[in-house]
Amino acid sequence: MTVDDPIDATAKLIDMERNAKKRLGASPDQLIQKPKDGQSVAEWMHENRNVFGIPEAPDKYEIAMPEGFGTGPNDLKWDADFETKAREMAHKHGIPGEALQELTNLYASKVQGLSQDADAQYEASNQKMMGELKTDWGDQTTAKIAMAKSAAEMLATTAGLGSEQLSGIAQVLSDKTGDAGAIKMFAAIGEMMAEDGVGKLPGNGGSLAMTPANARAELNKQKAPGGEYYEAVAKGDTATLARLKPKIDQLEKQAAPQ
Repeated sequence: MTVDDPIDATAKLIDMERNAKKRLGASPDQLIQKPKDGQSVAEWMHENRNVFGIPEAPDKYEIAMPEGFGTGPNDLKWDADFETKAREMAHKHGIPGEALQELTNLYASKVQGLSQDADAQYEASNQKMMGELKTDWGDQTTAKIAMAKSAAEMLATTAGLGSEQLSGIAQVLSDKTGDAGAIKMFAAIGEMMAEDGVGKLPGNGGSLAMTPANARAELNKQKAPGGEYYEAVAKGDTATLARLKPKIDQLEKQAAPQ
């Protein structure tokens, strides 16, 4: 404003711009202001979300599911609820999308490590359990485990336990995930029931000591014309079928090859 010659004024303005860029380190349009007094960093980052890569809403984050997670038979289950909470937290605190992806990968890696440790511990535990049983029972281990399961199912049926409770018992007595002490206990109960003649299913079914051949013969008898099960099916007698179901299920399990 103090220079008469426009060319001289232009030169001065250019010098002022150069000095300003040199002092600021960048062009003014490439700079952002620092947070205002009392303004949180998260709020300031949201004001400049295009610069920091923060989406408009939590569900706008683009998160790639890490390898090893999904719906496949060998995949770890992805926790969608946890992902939703992570998105909300990230958006609340102004975490950039790239940072959230790295945090996601870190979390996935930790979960995979824990899963591998659990698998290793399970395998070691199972080997120890089967080792204990084979030490005591030798070649009879498979038959003893089958007897333990039969005794448990028979007692559970008598007690009126539901399918969910039976499933829990089956896991305890499984040769994969079971407990050696529980298997031994129920096998002993099965032997006592068989010796005392009380190992009978409701309705004069098979016994714990019944061989697969005997079980198949009893099944054939039940399902042949004249058999109680056959007649109940033919007549549509639901009450009798409900009463016979535990017996038929037990016979089918005993008839299966060991």
